[in-house]
Formats: sequence, C-alpha cells, structure tokens
Amino acid sequence: MILCAGASTGQEPFSLSIDIHDFAGRNPSYGLSPQDFAITAIDISSEALSAAMAGRYTRLAIGRGLCDGN
Repeated sequence: MILCAGASTGQEPFSLSIDIHDFAGRNPSYGLSPQDFAITAIDISSEALSAAMAGRYTRLAIGRGLCDGN
C-alpha cells in the first residue's frame, strides 16, 4: 500500500497510478501488475478530497502537478 498524505486535489495519487501502470508495463519480468498496488490518498480538506475523487482537472492543474508517465 502507498499512502499519499496531504493529497489535496489528487494530482499526486493519480501520478503515482500512472507511474505504476507504466512501470508494470515496461517490466513484466517482475511479475507485478497495477492491481498489486493500493494507493490511499488523504487530506484534511473534504473539499479537496471531493475534487480528487472527481478526477477532473484543468490544463493548468495537469501541467503543474500531474505526470504524463514519462
């Protein structure tokens, strides 16, 4: 399990998910799949967590905090 504390609106946990999918796809010899991982994201702000669960981001938000898997 991966704990992402202070997750705010969720770019960090989504970036981790992208990285995990990318890693598993590029390294099949490790025998890991994305389903072998669990990401728990927490934040003190319920508003921020609601935005994170929706997973909708502006281009600006994506550009400043969401990785593209590379």
